[in-house]
Amino acid sequence: MNLAEIGNGLREARLSAGLSQAEIASMAGVSRATLNALENGRGDISSLTLLKVADLLSISLSLTPQNPTVRSRAASAIEMAAASASVSYALVLPGKQLAAALLTGTIDHQWMPHIAHFVDEQSSQMIIRVVRDVAASANVEPKKVWRNARKLADEVESANPRWKKTA
Repeated sequence: MNLAEIGNGLREARLSAGLSQAEIASMAGVSRATLNALENGRGDISSLTLLKVADLLSISLSLTPQNPTVRSRAASAIEMAAASASVSYALVLPGKQLAAALLTGTIDHQWMPHIAHFVDEQSSQMIIRVVRDVAASANVEPKKVWRNARKLADEVESANPRWKKTA
């Protein structure tokens, strides 16, 4: 496998997650130019940079998805994120409710603290998995789910820089 093949695989994973180069670069802590070079098989990319981007997109270096089925991954990623968002609260956010919020961009007032925790405290990798899995399970474009996630982040006034507009 060469750098061009790896770059193509990473580009496909990024696009399937509905993210721009600028968004992934920001989440991975690398420049957009570096990510562009990586996706195009150019430049002298460090293994650390490659690992950061691949890990963020849940891609193994052999370009095999780390989780074999969308359905089982969808349930587990969404449920794990919902459970994590519920740790500090008496009410437990159901995974279906989190998925519905990401599909509609709206959430019942009782779940606002949970959504705030989700958008502020979840790892970028987990959010990418959840968005990808919600989109796949509902058969919608990931960009729609990202748009709704950003809307929810705005609604709870998230200060997390991952929700800032990128170029």
